[in-house]
Amino acid sequence: WPLSIVVRTGAFWGLFAAYLFTSIAAYAVLPQSVAALIESGFAPLLAAGAFGMMGLLSTLGILAIGWMSDRFGRLITVTLSYRMSIAGALALIATVLHPSMILLYTFVICFGLMQGARGPILVALVSVLYPGGGVGSIFGALSLGLGFGAAFGSWASGLLHQVVGGYTASFGLAVLSSTAGMLVFLLVPSLRRERLSRPVPIAPTTKPR
Repeated sequence: WPLSIVVRTGAFWGLFAAYLFTSIAAYAVLPQSVAALIESGFAPLLAAGAFGMMGLLSTLGILAIGWMSDRFGRLITVTLSYRMSIAGALALIATVLHPSMILLYTFVICFGLMQGARGPILVALVSVLYPGGGVGSIFGALSLGLGFGAAFGSWASGLLHQVVGGYTASFGLAVLSSTAGMLVFLLVPSLRRERLSRPVPIAPTTKPR
């Protein structure tokens, strides 16, 4: 699978969009979450502890999502993961507006468990959609979406906080981005069915004798 052929398939751009939106959602929250909790009245140590706990939970989330995708299917599992991320971001918005330990726990658990949990599913889809080699170069190209999303999510969340004067819009961006990522899997036929919509001819790597 030469990269020049892969980029002509809708599946590649669907995966790229999923990486992009997922990364935007994560980095619209992570750089701002501790400051938002402190400004909402939580003790600095508690806010930092919540941030650290999310990192710990992400390991468990990756294992759980991998196990679920093998048993219940990737589409069902990835949809559930996006819904949990949305629930976590909404809980954080509610925590900022109405500080509550219950809402804080909901944010930490839902958002923390799903932090990085979709990575194994996306890598598995690359190998399923493009069998026979080239996974490294394809994944490297898709990682550009991850980097662009991280940069834009961090920048946009900071800009929204500066313009609006609060964190609701910044964390609302995470909700919208997670929703967009989920819709990519539901609407792109190649990702939904886990096969390319149309066969793509691949030129032979060697000339016939």
